[in-house]
Amino acid sequence: MIRFPAREIYVGNKPLGGRNPIRLQSMTNTDTRDVEATVAQTIRIFEAGADYVRISVPNSESASVLPSIRKKVSNARFDYPLIADIHFKPELALIAARYFEAVRINPGNYTGMPSKNQIEWSESQYQSELDEMRNNLKPLLKTCKEYGRAIRIGTNFGSLSKRVISRLGNTPEAMVVSTLEFLQAFESLGFTDTAISLKASNPIITIKAYLLMVERMQQMGMAYPLHVGVTEAGEGEDGRIKSALGISTLLQMGIGDTIRVSLSEAPEEEIPVARKIAEPFQNLFTNTPREGEVYRIPIINFNPPNPPPIPYNLKAVVLSDQEDASCDFVLLKNTKEFGNAEKDENCFTQAKHKATGEIFPVFSVQALSNPSTIFDAQWNFLWIDFDNDLPKLETLKNVPGLILIFETKCNNLTNAIEQLREHLFRLELNPVLVVYQRLIHRSEEDVLLTAVEKTSLLLLQRKIHGLIFRAPVIATPSLAGKMVFGLLQATGIRITRNEYISCPTCSRTSFDLVAISKKVKEITQHISGLKIAVMGCVVNGPGEMADADFGILGAGPGKVHLYKGLTPIKRNLTELQALDALAKLIESQESAHIPKNE
Repeated sequence: MIRFPAREIYVGNKPLGGRNPIRLQSMTNTDTRDVEATVAQTIRIFEAGADYVRISVPNSESASVLPSIRKKVSNARFDYPLIADIHFKPELALIAARYFEAVRINPGNYTGMPSKNQIEWSESQYQSELDEMRNNLKPLLKTCKEYGRAIRIGTNFGSLSKRVISRLGNTPEAMVVSTLEFLQAFESLGFTDTAISLKASNPIITIKAYLLMVERMQQMGMAYPLHVGVTEAGEGEDGRIKSALGISTLLQMGIGDTIRVSLSEAPEEEIPVARKIAEPFQNLFTNTPREGEVYRIPIINFNPPNPPPIPYNLKAVVLSDQEDASCDFVLLKNTKEFGNAEKDENCFTQAKHKATGEIFPVFSVQALSNPSTIFDAQWNFLWIDFDNDLPKLETLKNVPGLILIFETKCNNLTNAIEQLREHLFRLELNPVLVVYQRLIHRSEEDVLLTAVEKTSLLLLQRKIHGLIFRAPVIATPSLAGKMVFGLLQATGIRITRNEYISCPTCSRTSFDLVAISKKVKEITQHISGLKIAVMGCVVNGPGEMADADFGILGAGPGKVHLYKGLTPIKRNLTELQALDALAKLIESQESAHIPKNE
């Protein structure tokens, strides 16, 4: 794996890109006008290990206290880079650039609002808005040059300009075009101390956007550092899975110079998670590349042809060796046949489908050479050890409904799977591949993040079709299965629960988003298959919740709007009123469902 060769830019005393480490960052969620609270939280984030801290500047009152925040943070011996987050009001960026080391702007809401009900732009109107945007940027770029500041062009899927959407829709392509418009304007004005990001709450859209952006940059001779993250990932296990899926997958492809894990939790809690995600890649990213190495954009096929049939028309299969686990099939041992079954942990003879109770055989490779072996007419599970059994797979040609449970001691699971797939292709075999992993870690979070990192790219490309893992630190088998189902849900392969989208909050959030997000989960646990969003404000909220079934959007101090799809159903509700109205709305619409064949 080779790192994308981004140019180095200086963000205060922590340079970004080049061969620098993957930088970690988070964002405060205090009211910026509350200087003491903002400074205290900024210090906690730095103490947790952040390289950068971003602070929202939503109004002139917030801008006026930036000098005090910078001074107090520095006086506390944290002379680290601060980044101002600007939306809607370009004039605030001019103030922020005098005191903070970098400024983040959003292309989607930096160029003003279109005319009411405007949905189409002529060529002249389109170009006129680009010219207006370029003129609006001149004062900011001049100020940033004067003070030696960097700028991040932060493109969000949920806040693309209507002008770009009118031609390209809400797509990764639109995100890339929006970013390039700003980069080209910057370059035409002689400014290149720039980083970029292209975030969405959907990890797949995020991955596609970054891949396309890197491709376009290479075509255009650009190499700007990339800030990587999945926005509005949520909290708890789901938030960690989404973030790790998007970020780890891109890091595996050499993409990512700084990362942020956007959790609906205390900002300082994001940094340990970000560190764990970045850690496996830090040495590779900071080492000097070997002579002659050239970065090439990985070819990723999200919809490969000829996928193998999977039992019961499932999109992916979850196995466990524990009877009380959350899974599709549980593997059973026959202690009468194998007296040492308790010692040999892989001595399984049967796979029971939990929903129907149907039993299918599990074989070892050694059983294939036994002439008395009887195969099932539908499905046959075969446990293989990659390090020893690969040469013996020729005998599989006549086995119907083949499901390979794959285990390897190889550190690089992706390489091992590629070797196995090549071998199977030569044998003209197309079995279901289930990866078995032993994950020995100190915490459940470590297990979760490692499982995502090892399998995400393989799952997204449908190169594997199921998972089973053993992790002693996980308290219950049902929790292990829950993690696997959560990963499959995040990849979009298999939907078995609700999807929750919630932002990490910032000073623009004026209600208790973390608490209401947890309560939304509580009142909807009895149903599945819905997408429900809880968003703090109008910056990214309406766009990111556009494809949600239901949404709660911050509307002012202690007030929220309730949405069904794109339509606001009730406005200016209290949090309790919104929760009650949401529960009644879901019940009345009868929208909850468990997708078929899942």
